[in-house]
Amino acid sequence: GDHLLSPSECTKRDLMEIYNISEKKISVIYWAPFLDLKTNSSPLNYKENILLFVGNRHKYKNASKFLEAFKSNKFLFNNYRIVFFGGGKFNSYERKIIDEYKLKSKIELVLGNDKQLIELYQKATMLVYPSLYEGLGLPILEAMVHGCPVATSYSSGMIEAGGECVEFFDPNSLESISSSIIKIANSNQYSNKLIKLGYDHVKNFSWSKCAKETFNIYKKII
Repeated sequence: GDHLLSPSECTKRDLMEIYNISEKKISVIYWAPFLDLKTNSSPLNYKENILLFVGNRHKYKNASKFLEAFKSNKFLFNNYRIVFFGGGKFNSYERKIIDEYKLKSKIELVLGNDKQLIELYQKATMLVYPSLYEGLGLPILEAMVHGCPVATSYSSGMIEAGGECVEFFDPNSLESISSSIIKIANSNQYSNKLIKLGYDHVKNFSWSKCAKETFNIYKKII
C-alpha cells in the first residue's frame, strides 16, 4: 500500500481528517530550511528597524492584517519600515491598501535572490509571519538560521516550526500582532534570547536528518 511522508504533525492531522488516511500510512519527516546552513552567522550587533515579511501574500498569508496592525500602531509606524521579500509585484488591491494607509514611504518590495534574502534576515529586527495556515512555515526556520528573531501566528505548522523559540500572536487580532512585534523590538535582551534559542532549535531540521529518516522508511516499506 501507499505510504505518505508529511512535513509536519499538522499536515499529518489534515491528511487524516480531510482525506481519511490511516495514521499508520503517514510518517512525519521535517523538512529543513532551503537557505544554506553554512552561512550561519552570529547576530549582527546592529539591526536595522526593518520588519521582514517573506514569500507570497495570498489571502491566507494575512499580509493585509499585518499592514493594518502596523498602520494602527503609532510606535511601529513612526520607527519601523516593512520589507516584503518575494511574492511578486503588489496587485491593485495591495496598492490600494498601501495608499489608503499612507504606507508608501514605509514599504519596500524586494524581488531578489537568496543572497539578498540572507542579508535581510541578518539585518532585520525580526521576521513577521502572520499566516493563518502553514504545513510547516519554512521562513521561520530560515530566519533562525540567520540570526533573525521571529514573531508569528499561534497556528498550525508555525507552532511546530517555532517551538519555544519565537514570539507567538493571534493572527486575527491587530492588538496581539502589534504587541508581539513591540515586545521583540523593545528588548535587545529578549531579541538575543530568541536568536540563541532559534540557533539550537533549527538543528532539529536538517537535510541529512530528513534524508536518513526518509531512507529508513523506504527500507521498511520495500
